[in-house]
Amino acid sequence: MSDQTTQSGSKKPIFLFISVFLLLTLILLVIRQIAPDLPVDYNVIFVGNLILLVATIFSYLFYKKALGIRVQAFVGMIYGGMLVKMGICVVAFLIYVLAARHNVSKGAIYGCFILYFIYSFAEMKVLLQVSRKRKNA
Repeated sequence: MSDQTTQSGSKKPIFLFISVFLLLTLILLVIRQIAPDLPVDYNVIFVGNLILLVATIFSYLFYKKALGIRVQAFVGMIYGGMLVKMGICVVAFLIYVLAARHNVSKGAIYGCFILYFIYSFAEMKVLLQVSRKRKNA
C-alpha cells in the first residue's frame, strides 16, 4: 500500500467529524431561526459543538493509535482517549458555569450533552470501520 493511500485513509474520518460539525451547525442555525423563543443560549451550543469536534478528533487519534499496539497498551490508550475527551468537556463546562454564574442556560447544557452523544456515536462508528479494515487487511 502506498504512503499516499495511508494518508488519505487516515484523514477520511477527520473529514467525517468535520462534516458532522458542519451539519450540526446548520441544524442549530435552522432551529434558532424557526424557534427563537426557546430558552437556549445558542452561542454556548455553537462553542460546545466546536469544542466537541476538537475533543472527538483528539480522542479518535488516541483510539486509532491503540488499534495497532499490544493489549495492555491498548486498554491504556482507550482510557486515555476517553479521559481526554471527557476532560476537555468538563473543563469547558466549568469555565462556562464560572463565567455565566447565575445566567447558565440549562437548555444549552442539555443541547451540548446531546451533541456529545452524537459525536461519540460517530466516533465509535468510524473506529469500528477502521478496526474491521485492519482485520481484513
